[in-house]
Amino acid sequence: MDTRALRLLGVKAGQAVHAFVLPGVEAKLDALLSQGIRIEMEDWEIPFLFADKSIFVSVTSAPHGEGLLLTGQLISEQFSQAFTQLNASMQNFVKLNRQVIRQKRELEQRHEEAKERFAANGAVPGTIHGCARA
Repeated sequence: MDTRALRLLGVKAGQAVHAFVLPGVEAKLDALLSQGIRIEMEDWEIPFLFADKSIFVSVTSAPHGEGLLLTGQLISEQFSQAFTQLNASMQNFVKLNRQVIRQKRELEQRHEEAKERFAANGAVPGTIHGCARA
């Protein structure tokens, strides 16, 4: 990082970039770093956490000597907020989807148990039983 970025973000040269990435984004950062050392990678949106505030940065990486050169451009506050809201919505969607899957399994299990009870009583599913005519 240049001296201005170091001062604004409150970090020190030599600190690992992983220390500042938002939790859950480490795999994306690892992919950028591992691919970026071989080929140029452009416009990877990576959320970082500086001074308890999430900051989204559009990162470009390129091989540089035996290492890697990372350059970043801050993304607007509006886009950052929209991205944060989208991420929260996606997490809610995943949570709801897991609940639906769990409920579906429970219903399938109860259906199988009901079929087994009917079969044990000699009943045929889809027919009416226990009705007597006078």
